[in-house]
Amino acid sequence: MPRYTFPVGRLSAQLTPSGARTRASPQGWSRVARNPSTQGCRSQSTVHSARDAAINSHLRSGSSRLAGLAKRSLVDSDPAQNSTPEPKSPSRPLNDPKSNKDVPAPTTKPKKKKYGTYRFMPKKNIKRGYTVVDTEEGRSYVPTNGQVPKSVQAAIHRAQQSLQAQGRVLSKEAFDFEVRLRLSSMYPYTGIPKWWDSAYQEIFTANLDEQDHTWEIPRRFEGVKTLINEIMKEKSMEEVWKGLDKRGKAASWPVIALWLLRESPEKFAEFLLATHSDPYPPFTMASDCMLYIRYFHNELARTEIYRTAVQTCMGPDRWPVISLSQRGARLYITLAGFEKASEAFELLKTRESLISPITLLCFVNIFTQAGEIDKAIECLRMIHSSETDPTLLNSEIVARHCSSLLKLDSVVEEDGERNFRILPQLLKLGIKPNHIMMNIILANSFATGDSHLGLDMLKYMKDQGMKLDAYTYLELLQDAVARVDRDRVQTLMHEISSNEEFKGNRYLSSKVFHAHFIFGAKELFIKTGSTGAFLDMLEMYSRSYDLTPLKDLAMIPPHYENPAAEHKHEPSPPVLFIIMATYLRVQVDASKSFRLYRRFRELIEEGHPVIAPMVAYPHFFNEFILPFRARGSDLRDCLSIVEDMLEPSSEYITVNGARIKRAKPNIWTWNTLLSVFNAARQPDAVNVIRSMMQKHNIEYDRVTWNTIIWGDAKMQDMMTAALSVQQMESAGFMPNSYTMRALRESRDPEQLHNALESLNERSQELLEWENKVLEEEKEELLDKGLQRLAGAIHTEKADSD
Repeated sequence: MPRYTFPVGRLSAQLTPSGARTRASPQGWSRVARNPSTQGCRSQSTVHSARDAAINSHLRSGSSRLAGLAKRSLVDSDPAQNSTPEPKSPSRPLNDPKSNKDVPAPTTKPKKKKYGTYRFMPKKNIKRGYTVVDTEEGRSYVPTNGQVPKSVQAAIHRAQQSLQAQGRVLSKEAFDFEVRLRLSSMYPYTGIPKWWDSAYQEIFTANLDEQDHTWEIPRRFEGVKTLINEIMKEKSMEEVWKGLDKRGKAASWPVIALWLLRESPEKFAEFLLATHSDPYPPFTMASDCMLYIRYFHNELARTEIYRTAVQTCMGPDRWPVISLSQRGARLYITLAGFEKASEAFELLKTRESLISPITLLCFVNIFTQAGEIDKAIECLRMIHSSETDPTLLNSEIVARHCSSLLKLDSVVEEDGERNFRILPQLLKLGIKPNHIMMNIILANSFATGDSHLGLDMLKYMKDQGMKLDAYTYLELLQDAVARVDRDRVQTLMHEISSNEEFKGNRYLSSKVFHAHFIFGAKELFIKTGSTGAFLDMLEMYSRSYDLTPLKDLAMIPPHYENPAAEHKHEPSPPVLFIIMATYLRVQVDASKSFRLYRRFRELIEEGHPVIAPMVAYPHFFNEFILPFRARGSDLRDCLSIVEDMLEPSSEYITVNGARIKRAKPNIWTWNTLLSVFNAARQPDAVNVIRSMMQKHNIEYDRVTWNTIIWGDAKMQDMMTAALSVQQMESAGFMPNSYTMRALRESRDPEQLHNALESLNERSQELLEWENKVLEEEKEELLDKGLQRLAGAIHTEKADSD
């Protein structure tokens, strides 16, 4: 079949079936068979009628003319002749349909001469019924007699029937794409084989019910077994497939696909890639198979070849416009990534494809993860405008997607008013916030820094009869702790402890535990040796968490028990960090802290199920370094902790089969280390640490500069302190209250003032000198340029003379 380079929308006016003929005579359709040798000439039926009329005329004229008539009859009936005899005079043609009588044959004997032709004969490599047309796009086949080829007719007819059943109307471009897609598939005439759905359902159901497969290859496809044997013999699937013609591919593909799903599903992705060529398997059949593998063989769906097959063979260029498999489309967009999913979304809108609400929610999820808020809201608008169940937007599945979207909400200012960006748009669509969404809105309200707005949202929840759950109290506690509102924290903790539903909630217990730490051990840190804070924290810890890890660390005696303990949970990393930090901060001697660190390191190397995973968090190591700020501490032990982080015995450890990467020092580790050596009055060691930070590409933050300035002021080196302040400003950090507090360590404020003045004067002088040097360089470059220009002019004059 010729390849068409013009739009399918014009095919109905331009294309014809190959081998079609015009009705040259009443007898032409019934009496004469199709003869390739006579294509493009006058029909043979006309020739035979003229010959019969001439014979009758000669018989009436006499037998003397029989010989000449026989010779002419042989010439006219010669199949090798591809032209029509040229008449002597412009008389009416033989068997003229406008005349009711035959025209008598000429009485004179025709002269022997070479017959001419009336029209151009196509070349042998041009198919029957087509001619070649040269256009700007190149040479293309154009039918000569105004009808559509059968394959195109079938594709157009099936597409129109599907549209009528759906009650839809497509644009010309969308319909053209649909027809082209059908023509490039394996089944342009009939569509997907009727037996495919039943056979696929039989295999799917048997696997779902864990029964033996009853599907067998039909007898009419026995020859396909040979192809299957070649594929299973590790031969190249692509080479085997190229050896088949179009009919063989169309007949073999579904049989091989079903057999692979049943017997060798690990080879199907490779088979799909090998058969991704014209004619293509229908998208619905390919998606059925890939969804089968994902449902029953999820380990294969995580392989790279599976992902490649989905992205290559199931992209939007193979998506039908009229009947798109929504599950197949969702499989593609979940594996394709944000950019390709976004392109697919735009193509679906351009082609006017039907998109189900579930598929639109899948796009909402993709766009939300990528932070594309506008596109996610656009998908929700499309769900709202679609003719679906009006209660869908307030269903649980939509609420889950809206909850994820609301986590990206922020406050924007429009027309002088501050409001949320996402929430008002959801409300305009008629989406009513449920309990989960209101909790997120509550968190967003507190995140604005306006606690009154958060309390208004809380009042709205109570007015709507919404019960405050654990998530609500988590947000309320977090806000109260952030505002250091001790009374509010105490009120919330009392409400939590009096609610039986919250007992055993590990997330809420962790937050309450953190609040105790903020208003307990952290404030008592200045009172070194106050063991009461640790005992209070230990009592609260023992109410909800297992004491075994603390006993293994030798933090508490082995016989310690809390008789009121219920609902024991394994401590999470934050809870374990809080109780260990409380213990370390009330210690008088840093040697006890280092003893705990050695035990901590031993349990890590032993693979302790609770302690060993903590090696991934630098917070624990930072907390072990902090006690060395006490006077008289052995700083060699402090450095050994940092060395363990920089050069561990192994980069990974294995705990219960999981590989865990050891933590490297972060900026807080270096800041704590600087603080320790500043407290010990060792400026040389501070300079060494700064060199190490530069070696490991650690960028200073505001805390780093304040710590350095504090150390310089503590050493009464005012010039260095003033230089550090200048460097801090150059790095983009303006001095704050902590900077001023550090500078108060100076015993002679006048000396600090003079140092700052002197440094400013030097900076001004240096700036003026730099400007002067730059100006001199510019003048020097200008002089050199003028000299070169003058030399070039002089040379040009000399050449002209």
